[in-house]
Amino acid sequence: MDTSVIFVVDPPHLILESIMLVGSVRRHLPDVDLQAYCPASKRGAIPSQLVQFFKWHGVTLNYIKTEDVFSPDYPQGNKLLACRATRKTARTLFLDTDVVLAKPFDIQGLIQHGQISASPEGRRTWGKIKFGQDWSYLYSRFDLPMPTDTVQLVRTNASSPPYFNAGVVGYVNKSRSRDTAFGRCWLDTALTFDADKTIVSPRPWLDQIALPVAAARQRLSFKVLSQDWNLSLSRPDINDVEELNRMNGSDPFIVHYHRFGFFEGTRYAEILDETTRAFTVFESFSELSQPYADISGELNAIERQMHDLRSRDKAQRTGQDRLRLAELKTQRLAVINRPLSEKLAKWPKSIVA
Repeated sequence: MDTSVIFVVDPPHLILESIMLVGSVRRHLPDVDLQAYCPASKRGAIPSQLVQFFKWHGVTLNYIKTEDVFSPDYPQGNKLLACRATRKTARTLFLDTDVVLAKPFDIQGLIQHGQISASPEGRRTWGKIKFGQDWSYLYSRFDLPMPTDTVQLVRTNASSPPYFNAGVVGYVNKSRSRDTAFGRCWLDTALTFDADKTIVSPRPWLDQIALPVAAARQRLSFKVLSQDWNLSLSRPDINDVEELNRMNGSDPFIVHYHRFGFFEGTRYAEILDETTRAFTVFESFSELSQPYADISGELNAIERQMHDLRSRDKAQRTGQDRLRLAELKTQRLAVINRPLSEKLAKWPKSIVA
């Protein structure tokens, strides 16, 4: 199979997410080339259990330099650095780490020469005229005309200039007629926009506003994917019945859950337990994620105490109250900054099933 599926791991973040992603890919696309990209500065921070898990399931772990590329740091930029990296395969499917595959699909057929495969964004998160966010200016930075074609945003059904969710992006690594690989062009476009202070609020959507412009720079069209290729589970109200019915009525290839809590109430929640049982020594996702749940509980207890103290009138706070608040702040930071190895001390040395 001449296609790579790539994703980012950024310890202490995206540990559980990468386990779920790898398991779901190996279940539905067992033979695909699978590659993880980690900031080189965090080489020693990846848990040994995860390194072994990757190796067991044929995941190539790559380290990329991320310092001094985006200033200030821009975590979403790591995906652009991963996409810029060279690979021996002909095609790349980039996946945000907070997605899982729900069923098999023809990955070769998904990505074609001359096209970028992606699903439209759900809402107009960027490009709001009333805020001065001007798509035509972005294209003019590279002497390109504003495209006349539009896409339909998948959540609101509004018409928009080409604007895509960057959580699932497929492309040919090097076009037959281009000297520059698409991943390199995407990164260069994002860096250009990031440095242009006249662009209104490009972050955190910098990767997404750069995507269609980079495609235009390389004279690539879009293979516009339906929401079934990037089904978002995020919602303002987790109990929104209409949204849950829409999600549960879909038949997705890829589920983009954003946070594990968004699985609640959906028919996709079983993916977590199924993947955990099939690919790790744990019997359920809650067992796998227990160390994180313990930390969340610990943080919640500290933050409740801090909230109680801060809710008191400042004039009525005692010296003891102020000392206690300072202690709680220190405790909170200590929990947040606890070494990952200590957080995962309850895991066995190997989590491979």
